[in-house]
Amino acid sequence: MWLLGTRPVSGQLSAKQGGGLWKGLDRMPKLTPELLDRLEDVGVRHPSSYSDCYHQLAPVVKRIKHSYNGMFNWWSGGAWEEALKPGVYKGVWKRYDLRSAYRWASTLGLPDVATFRAWKRYRYPENVNGLWVGYVEPRKDLPNVFRNATTPVVISSEELRAYKIQLDVLYGVTWSETLPPDYIGRTLDRLPCAKDAGRAYWGRWIARDPLICKTPNKTWQLHNRTANFIWGWLLVGRVRLRLWKRAQYAVHVYVDEVVVPHDLPTGPNVGDWSLKETYPNGIAVKRTGWYAPLGGQPVMATGVAAA
Repeated sequence: MWLLGTRPVSGQLSAKQGGGLWKGLDRMPKLTPELLDRLEDVGVRHPSSYSDCYHQLAPVVKRIKHSYNGMFNWWSGGAWEEALKPGVYKGVWKRYDLRSAYRWASTLGLPDVATFRAWKRYRYPENVNGLWVGYVEPRKDLPNVFRNATTPVVISSEELRAYKIQLDVLYGVTWSETLPPDYIGRTLDRLPCAKDAGRAYWGRWIARDPLICKTPNKTWQLHNRTANFIWGWLLVGRVRLRLWKRAQYAVHVYVDEVVVPHDLPTGPNVGDWSLKETYPNGIAVKRTGWYAPLGGQPVMATGVAAA
């Protein structure tokens, strides 16, 4: 049996039990025998998740030093999820999301790990690209992970420049080269489940749970050899920044979605905004993860048990 934390993800039966390798479906809910055949045709065997589909085909990346991951793997920050203005609002409201947000984020270039360089107590310059740990000046309009002056945060040079904030740097990692814009996309395009894999491929880089292996006689752990918190937090930060640029009048933001009272430019391409729904009679925002059109059922109701 293989488990992530306490969650079983794969199991292999002994011959006397009928044999076979079994996988949980919770991370590949759309899996069908036909999709398995198509995945095998391109070289993906026994995938445990959409992310696994990507990583089985992706180019081998040089394993980064544990010290680099250790600089950033403690942070609990992540995607921006917040009810910015709880309340009841009349008028027309619109819900937009970014098309393939995390695939788009990769097209801005991932750092070449061979050019990583670590710094301590660095005076942050404008012309350097890096990922940093330090204290930011809090500002009410920033995403919620950056509003506490007493707790260090993880933030990229890209974000610092866009938010126009100063950082008291504790330490960080810089790089001088980036990978091609299609580095992620050319692997995703080989998959018959490219869209689903494009949502999930990056999660393995910031996964903290060890893989627990169990047999009838022993138990041991395998730690994440593909961890790359620099890549992972950089991608999360890019999506968070895209939302922030459109959130001035938003009442609710959630990972790659924003609810606003005005139009956004839309398009069919990766990284374009897509209009998901229009609420012509107003909207009620109760809390983060819960909002509904006036007189209608909740569009989102996280934390509420299904009926």
